[in-house]
Amino acid sequence: MADEPLKLYEALGVPPKASTVEIRRAYRTRISQVHPDKGGNPQEFGRVQLAYEVLHDSAKREHYDKTGQISRTPEEAFAKSFAGGDFQSAAAQADQSPSNVSEQITILQSPASDNHTAGFEAWLRSRGENGTSVFTAESIAQKFGVVKGSYRATPLPRLKTFQAMCTKPGKPEKMVPDLEALPAELEWGQVLVSLRAVPVNPADLHTIQTGGSYAGTRRQPPFVIGHDGIGVVMQVAEGVRNLREGDWVIPIQAHMGTWRSLAVWKEADVLKFPKEAVPMEYAAVCRELCLAHQLLEDAKLKPGDCIILNGANSTVLPDAGSIEAQLQKFQARPKLGLDCIGGSSTTRISNSLHEGGQLIIYGCMSGTAPSWPSSTWIFQGIRVRGFNIRKWMQGNNSKFLKVVEALGILIKANKLQLTFTEYDMATELDEAVSHASSPSKNTKILLKFQDIGREY
Repeated sequence: MADEPLKLYEALGVPPKASTVEIRRAYRTRISQVHPDKGGNPQEFGRVQLAYEVLHDSAKREHYDKTGQISRTPEEAFAKSFAGGDFQSAAAQADQSPSNVSEQITILQSPASDNHTAGFEAWLRSRGENGTSVFTAESIAQKFGVVKGSYRATPLPRLKTFQAMCTKPGKPEKMVPDLEALPAELEWGQVLVSLRAVPVNPADLHTIQTGGSYAGTRRQPPFVIGHDGIGVVMQVAEGVRNLREGDWVIPIQAHMGTWRSLAVWKEADVLKFPKEAVPMEYAAVCRELCLAHQLLEDAKLKPGDCIILNGANSTVLPDAGSIEAQLQKFQARPKLGLDCIGGSSTTRISNSLHEGGQLIIYGCMSGTAPSWPSSTWIFQGIRVRGFNIRKWMQGNNSKFLKVVEALGILIKANKLQLTFTEYDMATELDEAVSHASSPSKNTKILLKFQDIGREY
């Protein structure tokens, strides 16, 4: 960077022969006048900062007086060019050695920093997600509970309800539901939910086979099986704010144990579902419907773009040997690949993508980590990212409900249709699981609840 002679001195309002003390005092006066937080001009503020950084350093000042240019160390030159200069202030502060207490309280900022916002944002980023949590009375109650006796408990009927248990890892064999008594009462913030329709998904079968592994978490057997479903609120306890008896709800957490006729859950772990949006069978599998919607919407596709996916359970793209040979029939290679299988299947999809295409991994049904050759990254510029619909739902409740309403219009107009096969939870559980394990079922398996349990 080149500057005209005397320009830095003019920025501080001192003559070229000013002493170090005069320069320091002039700087403190000028910085108060031009500081952006006090209504000053950000550009002038940057010039004053730069003038002081050069003129208070004897070596830099000598170089400037001789050449009219500002000398920089290799570190300073790199910091100026890296990331738009955002790290200049950090490098300058690391090298600074204040000579007295008065200088220590003088904050030196990058000329690009108009105010304290940039520094505050950097501090927030360094803290991470857990470091910026805000606790309220409600969040504390959810995390630690409420002392019994400080609220009126809600008694529950004396019922033993049907539930399907996973007792050990392995292929499910002769599954018969157990009868388990409900708790005596609802605690603060809890609701009693009657499950009406529950899907038997590949994720449920995977959880059974692995003995509790799902979505990066693990439950130790024995536990109630099931991650998804639709239910109706039957009773609410004190502390429940947004739910009423008769409301439809879906679980938003994994491992909620939906394969049972009645469940006691926290209000915070369920989401109120609009009754009129879709039929109950579609509500039971709404997470999968929204998954398809978001995978396509987030990819920012345009009309005419080609897509390739695995795990479609249909004739979307028949496996006739080489995927690349099949793609020669099309004019364009896919710009989006959707992978829920993992392993070598991911490799085949990545090799088929258009240059600069995007690969989204949203599952790993094979149990083998996804793999692809480095050449697709280096020479084809393929972008790879993961997506978890359950995590997206937890942070986008309102958007999720809008997606459901939009899909509901298509469902009611018979433009979006699924085939369902229903089984009774109490009497046909084993047949339902066997059917769901079939590789070519081409139907969604649902558990229904004609009987909720037995009085005792």
